Amino acid sequence: MDGCALSSLVPSWDQLVNIAATLGTIVTLASAAVAATPPPPPGTRLAKLYRVIEFLAIVVRRAKETGALPQSRAERAVADAVALATESRNSR
Repeated sequence: MDGCALSSLVPSWDQLVNIAATLGTIVTLASAAVAATPPPPPGTRLAKLYRVIEFLAIVVRRAKETGALPQSRAERAVADAVALATESRNSR
């Protein structure tokens, strides 16, 4: 292989800038869409699309709280402890 064929595989600086700008725009628009809309009911087609948009928005783990109440006894105990600690901290 000569040097010209190998250099065509490496993107130029302008191409890298364009790629970064495009990715930034995608993440920004997806983040705005996720922040502005409530999550759809689980198991629907819209929920699957919403998960794709969350992925594009780089929403990971518990970045967006759903507001769902804790289901298990341990989760409720943790939620109550956090609420109590927050309440006592705010009353100081």
